[in-house]
Amino acid sequence: MSERLLDIKKDGVEMITYPEDLRYGVEHAATLWKAFCDLPPEIKRRFSAENTQNGVGYESKSGEGPHGDTKENFDFSIRGLNALLEAVETTNNKVAADFIAAVQSLGEHAAPMIEQFGERLEVKHGVNGFGEIAKKSAPEAFFRFLHYPSGQTPGGTIAEAHTDHSGFTFHLYETTDGCQRLTLDTRQWQSLPVAEGEAAAFTSMQTQLVSGGEIKALSHRVLANETSSQVGRFAIVCFVALKDIPAYDKRTHGRLQEFTPGFNYDLTPEEFTKLFVKK
Repeated sequence: MSERLLDIKKDGVEMITYPEDLRYGVEHAATLWKAFCDLPPEIKRRFSAENTQNGVGYESKSGEGPHGDTKENFDFSIRGLNALLEAVETTNNKVAADFIAAVQSLGEHAAPMIEQFGERLEVKHGVNGFGEIAKKSAPEAFFRFLHYPSGQTPGGTIAEAHTDHSGFTFHLYETTDGCQRLTLDTRQWQSLPVAEGEAAAFTSMQTQLVSGGEIKALSHRVLANETSSQVGRFAIVCFVALKDIPAYDKRTHGRLQEFTPGFNYDLTPEEFTKLFVKK
């Protein structure tokens, strides 16, 4: 268990039970993700995502711009499976095929945890109807596999501070620490908690919208340490976008990394609603 009980309203994060079947599936997929990252660039590019906000597939970023991250990532949800399977056929690469096969089962294993967290936010924290919203949203859970390369200066930022677009995020795997959260009250950076048999769950932009500002989207970042500086860092997270809930309007307001960390903590519900696409 974690050292102290965290509360999503007070701390921006809670620890939840990490089902064994999901944990084993994530660990297996992590091994194959590392092997995928070692493939030649021309093979990885055959799995490229169609767009950078909600596409499915591979993406490489070179850290361009004042808030750009240097990393490669692979995004997966069931809606993009057919395109990935077509890429597997055309490349005929066993490493890529094994990786895609491994990630396919993650959504099914994650569904109970997603539904239970939705019920938790409704019952424990009073977000009416959130259990049903989470249940409807579970089939399109979005998994992101991350690789930050070695060579970063220890203490330097390798993932700029931001809030996530979706409803909530599960932090499922990391090879070394470095992920930090911005506290809601004191605006101090603290390590994101890690505990045996538990996953860290934190809420994002859509949940702050649905809850009328009662639950904040957590600002978080990743810093390099001695380990990631020498051998890089791998991580896996699961985003759950809330079905039938307005999405953050990136086209109008830009990347969330461009905002001051914690910008959303003090916004009124009326101000916050203006950041979303009207349905």
